[in-house]
Amino acid sequence: EALKSMQYCYSALGKEDEAIAIAEQYIQSNPNSPYIEEFAFKKGEMFYSGKKYKDAITEYEKFLSEHPTSTRDPEALFWMGKSYQNLNEKDKAIEVFNDLFKKYPKSESAAQGLLEIAQILEERTYLQSADSVYLIISKNYDSTEYDAQAIFQRASISAQINDTARSIDLYKYVAQKYPTSLYGLNARYRIA
Repeated sequence: EALKSMQYCYSALGKEDEAIAIAEQYIQSNPNSPYIEEFAFKKGEMFYSGKKYKDAITEYEKFLSEHPTSTRDPEALFWMGKSYQNLNEKDKAIEVFNDLFKKYPKSESAAQGLLEIAQILEERTYLQSADSVYLIISKNYDSTEYDAQAIFQRASISAQINDTARSIDLYKYVAQKYPTSLYGLNARYRIA
């Protein structure tokens, strides 16, 4: 517990290299520890927060290989995809996020990965494709904040392609279904 706290402190101070060294030392010194999985995952996090995205990808790949049944596997795939995104390897990021959704469709990380795919597609102005991904999010994560965001984004896309009637209908729907959500509140503002 003390080592995890020290690793956290180094990371919070922006000293990811020291935090990574603590994790590596712990893993080497305690190969049978019940905390080995957590330290291995944290190594990837430290590389990511230090903007060493290639190293983060390597660590997450290693983590997935060494801990194939971990509850942290969906997160590892998500952060691997984000690392590819930050390296501007968007196609590879989409591939990883799709893999995440296929392997762990009910996970929160999968919902986040689908949102990342949709946003990449929007950036590329593939608005119909982005709309389709947002629809998948709504179908798979109904009654969640991910659904609220997906409906809101679909309304925004409709406005961009000048389908005003659909846009208004979707804004009204998200405002009604999620009245206290940030997306519901923003939707009410947009149609006011």
